[in-house]
Amino acid sequence: MKGFFFIAAVFVGLAAMAQSPQQIIVSMDRQDFQPLQQVNWKILAGSSSMSTSEGLTERSGNGLGIGIERILSDRWSLGAHYTNVRANASAADYNDYYDANGNARRYEYRESVNMVDIYGRFSFINYPVNKWNQIQVGLLGGAIAMDKHDKSTNLIYGAAASYNYDNLIGFELNTKVDLDAQASTSANLIGYF
Repeated sequence: MKGFFFIAAVFVGLAAMAQSPQQIIVSMDRQDFQPLQQVNWKILAGSSSMSTSEGLTERSGNGLGIGIERILSDRWSLGAHYTNVRANASAADYNDYYDANGNARRYEYRESVNMVDIYGRFSFINYPVNKWNQIQVGLLGGAIAMDKHDKSTNLIYGAAASYNYDNLIGFELNTKVDLDAQASTSANLIGYF
């Protein structure tokens, strides 16, 4: 009987060893993720917001924007962005509207504001997470033009952070501020080509 148990134990042990998984290791060369050497243009589309104050008029609102950016090197690029914003405006008119104390009353209205900005970008962080993903952080500088404003063109500065997946699609957040502390912020999907 002891011999039978010994033979059964050997068979069970051999069966267990036959069922153990085997590991196969394949060695592959690491491919560097260099998207800025493989693509030349970025197309941006997304949501934008603006907040401005000019004299007695304040405007704020959200809208849709589209942009294009030319990649010059792994750190430098030039771009342009157009946005149409549906803005809530608030203004005071000293000619028509006065309250009981003689102060100008504010009135509100809605209007469509078109914005175009042209900028240069310097990306001081180009971090490849792996061969498919990259994170960029950069500084922006350029000019912005807005209709419905007395001073239609102004210099801007700002910052942007973006994520690139395999040169197929990406996402970017940026904010731009002009010298009068008027802000424009965008959240965009990016297509690369």
